[in-house]
Amino acid sequence: MKKIIIPLLSLFLFSCNNEDKGISNIDPETSFPKEINLKHAKVDEIKQLNPFRLCLFDSILVVNDAFENNRIHFYNKNTLQEIASFAKQGEGPVEFDMPESLTQYNKAEKKGSFYIYELSKGILSEIDMAKVLKKESNPIVQKTYLNPDLIGSDNLFIFNDSITGEKMFGDYDFRYFSMNKKTSKYRAIELLEETDFIKSALPDDKRNLDRSFLGYNKERKKFVAAYLHFNKIKIYDDKLKGQKTIYYGDDEITPKSTTPFNKENIRYFLHPFMGKSYFYVPYNGKNNESDSNREIHVFNYEGEPVARISLDMPMINFTVDEETKTIYTITGDEKNVIVKYHFNL
Repeated sequence: MKKIIIPLLSLFLFSCNNEDKGISNIDPETSFPKEINLKHAKVDEIKQLNPFRLCLFDSILVVNDAFENNRIHFYNKNTLQEIASFAKQGEGPVEFDMPESLTQYNKAEKKGSFYIYELSKGILSEIDMAKVLKKESNPIVQKTYLNPDLIGSDNLFIFNDSITGEKMFGDYDFRYFSMNKKTSKYRAIELLEETDFIKSALPDDKRNLDRSFLGYNKERKKFVAAYLHFNKIKIYDDKLKGQKTIYYGDDEITPKSTTPFNKENIRYFLHPFMGKSYFYVPYNGKNNESDSNREIHVFNYEGEPVARISLDMPMINFTVDEETKTIYTITGDEKNVIVKYHFNL
């Protein structure tokens, strides 16, 4: 993962630290009432060097190539045939640098429009899907710029007047923030109280060591944070006030090394997908030398285990079409494969 060093800047406003209302402990092997073993239905090798994230917008599967081509690709979700693409690396009006965060959460309020995000620049670009499909030269509607303090933040969620996200680089005083879109002023959410273990890590390692992947469900008004190197998932309300913590095991397990991607550390979770009634979390549970994320764990929004889905191919990212009961994954191997699975809960 690319490291970005941001100078320390002051905050506008701090909120109080949030406490969880409940704690539950589960066993990933035995706590899920339903076990689902899936074999892939379709595999399609895509002509990209390094696909990173994918999401669905109606009938279109969108895949970004963040680290090599800086290009966005659009596929028919049924046939997996490419129907359009745009962008390239550079500084021009339709050029990007690491368009990393492309998620199903970042749909604009206006129908047919969505956002892509340049993590290294802190720029959100609103994209008109119709213009992309018509292959117009510039489908960008407008750009929004994060406060300079927040450049390098990830897991952004766009609301009418604000942007909520997770601060990934710079000072370590807080985890989440809410920024006013017009003024760029922001307030910190969930102040951090460093443990002795986190304090002992190098400054640039603290974020990746203690990082979470944030998801949001607009209808349920709930956030979910799945942790990369800790055995926990946290459920918040729409103000990021803690409601429940789910531990995999009897208690929180501290990583063995303060170097985040040390081979001794366990890699637990990746980005959750936020469905209508359930959220889906990729689970590894093995050390950092293993990239075999082959399980997706499903919970309801009260934090109760629903199903454990096992895949027959590894993945680095995924999205879910709940209407057609289809899971799409990217394998992340040298073949850069998109895989489709059909499931039934």
